[in-house]
Amino acid sequence: MAPFRSTLNSAYLWTRVLIRTHPGPFIGGAFAVTGALTGSLLLVLESRAGRREAAKDLSTKFEHLDQKIVHLDQKTDTIEKTIQEMKKALEDNKRIAFTTAHLTMTALSGNKKPMQQFLADIEKCIKSGRKDCGVTTA
Repeated sequence: MAPFRSTLNSAYLWTRVLIRTHPGPFIGGAFAVTGALTGSLLLVLESRAGRREAAKDLSTKFEHLDQKIVHLDQKTDTIEKTIQEMKKALEDNKRIAFTTAHLTMTALSGNKKPMQQFLADIEKCIKSGRKDCGVTTA
């Protein structure tokens, strides 16, 4: 261990003498190391800030997409309600057309009372704003 210690001791003394006699390269090296470390630190901090900004931007985009999805769901509900109303109106019109055809055939054979009752029911339905549209048939 003694030879190693003496070598270490002489290296220390040699480095001390070198720094005292030629300080320029050591100071320049220190600045280079400090600059490299500072630059690396800034790059790391910038990349972290960039990731934070990207995460914020992504979360904002997801919130915007969520709002659009809710808006589309509302539109879909409105369209489905409109389709149901149209189906009901179509069924009502079919029922009226078939009932009218049946009652017309009955009226042609001489019995006009069911047709008159049907027309009165239709008139009552129109006056009630389509709330009371029960059609009676003979």
